[in-house]
Amino acid sequence: MRGQPYPSRVAYPVAVYQQDIRLVPESLVNLNYMRRFPEAKELRDVGELLLAGQSLVFCNQRPFPVIGHPATEESPAGIGNIKAPYSSYLPEPVFKDDLLGKLGLLLPQGLDIHDLFNISAINNMDERKKAIVAGRRPQIHSFSQSPSVRNPDFPSRIKELRILMEKRRLDACLLSSRNDILYYTGVDIGDSCLLLISESRPTLFVTSLSNEVRSTGLFSAARMKGVPDVAKRVKRFRRVGFDEYSTNFAVFSQLKKSKTSLIPSSSIIKEPRMVKDGWEMEQIAEAARIVRKAICGLGDISGKSEREVSGLIGSSFRKAGVKESFETIVASGRHSAFIHHRPDSIRIKGKDLVIVDAGALCNSYCSDMTRTFCSSPGPRERAIMESIAQIQAELIDMATGGVKYEDIQKRYESLLRRKHYKVMHSFGHGIGLGVHERPSKGDTLREGMVITVEPGAYIKGFGGCRTEDMLVVRKGKARVLTR
Repeated sequence: MRGQPYPSRVAYPVAVYQQDIRLVPESLVNLNYMRRFPEAKELRDVGELLLAGQSLVFCNQRPFPVIGHPATEESPAGIGNIKAPYSSYLPEPVFKDDLLGKLGLLLPQGLDIHDLFNISAINNMDERKKAIVAGRRPQIHSFSQSPSVRNPDFPSRIKELRILMEKRRLDACLLSSRNDILYYTGVDIGDSCLLLISESRPTLFVTSLSNEVRSTGLFSAARMKGVPDVAKRVKRFRRVGFDEYSTNFAVFSQLKKSKTSLIPSSSIIKEPRMVKDGWEMEQIAEAARIVRKAICGLGDISGKSEREVSGLIGSSFRKAGVKESFETIVASGRHSAFIHHRPDSIRIKGKDLVIVDAGALCNSYCSDMTRTFCSSPGPRERAIMESIAQIQAELIDMATGGVKYEDIQKRYESLLRRKHYKVMHSFGHGIGLGVHERPSKGDTLREGMVITVEPGAYIKGFGGCRTEDMLVVRKGKARVLTR
C-alpha cells in the first residue's frame, strides 16, 4: 500500500475503541501520506501496530472535514463528511460507529486505551515491546490522571550548561530568568532570586521573603540583602556569563562594580532547554491534551460573546486543575484581523471567522493551540481557511530534525505571498517553560524539540484565520500533540 509507514504484514488498522473513546493511527490523519486503504477484514492485536513503530492519536465523536484535501474518488472510506476541507476548526478525525464495530482492534491484555496511547509515545521499540508483552502501564502519564511524579534530572542539566560554559571560556554563569532558574533547580520563587553556576556547587541567592528555600544536595541557598552581596561572590571569577535579556539595569550596574568581565550568554544558558527530556515531554503532552479538550469541546459558539467563549476555555482549565499559560484570545468577525485581540462583549455571528487561541499550564510547562471557527462560511471565508490549512500542512511536513528554523520561515513567507497575504508574524515558535522560547531564528531543529506551527492571514476590515498546532520534532515526520 502506497505510503504505508509500517510493515505490510500488519493488516491496515482503522481504529482502537473502548467505550466512547477512539484512537486512530497517526498516518491516517494526514492524507498527504495516505490516500486509500482497504477495509480490514479481521480484527488485529494493536500490539503488532505499536511494535511496527506506529503512533496513535485520539479522535472525537463528530464528522471530520479533512483539512486541505477536497473529496475525491480516492478518499478513504469510513471517514465522515470530507467535503469541507476549509473547516480547520475540527482538528480530530472520527469514524462511523458501524465501521468501528467491524474494524476495531483488539486491546492487549492488561492495557486500556490510554495505556496504548502512552505506549505509542515511546520511541524505543524495545521499551515498547516490554510494555506490551508485560501487559503493564508504561512509565508515561495516563491521561486519566495527573502526570506521573518523577523528578527531572537537574544535575545533568547543570552539567550540560557547564560544558557550554567551558567552550565559551566562562568561569561562571549568573542566571536571572525565573524559567531558567526553575529549569536548573526546580525552584520557582519568582524573579527575586539569582543563580550562580560555576565548577563548584551552584548558589541560589534569595531574599528574606523566600525564607522557605533551604540548601539541598543540588545547590546552596544564600540570603542576600541586595545585589552587592551577589557582586562580592561574582568578583572571584574572571569571566562571568549573564542573561543580557532578563538582567535589569540596576542589577547589571551593581555587578559591573565587581570589575569582573560580564559576558552576554543568554544563548548558552537557554540552549539546554531547547531539547526536552522525558519528564518535560510528559508535562507538555498533558498541557496539550488539556487545551485540545477545551477548544474541541466548545461546540457551536454562534450567539455567544467573545468573553463567554473565553470563559468556557477558562472553566475547562479549572476543571482540569490548571491555569492558562497566557490570556486566551477570542477574536470574531473584524476582530479576527487583529493578531492579539482581547475578548470583549461582541456577539459571534454565524458567518464570522472566529480565532480561538489558548494554552494551559501544567507543572509550569505551556501549551499553545489555535483554531479558527466559522459556522456558516461564505466563499471568502472558505478560501482563507483552506489556504491556511494547506500552508500549515506543508510547514508541518517540513519541520523535521536537521532543518533550519529560517528555512521554514522563508517557505512560510513564500507560501503566504503566493496567496497574496501579508506576512504578519513568524510561522511558529519553540514552547516549553515559556510560551515563546527557542528554537528561533538561527537555530536548527533537533529531535526532541517542541515547536508550534501557526500560519495566519489577516485582512483589515474583513477578518483573519490562524491555525496552530504543537509538534515534537523527530528525525522523520513530526508528531502533532494538539490533534
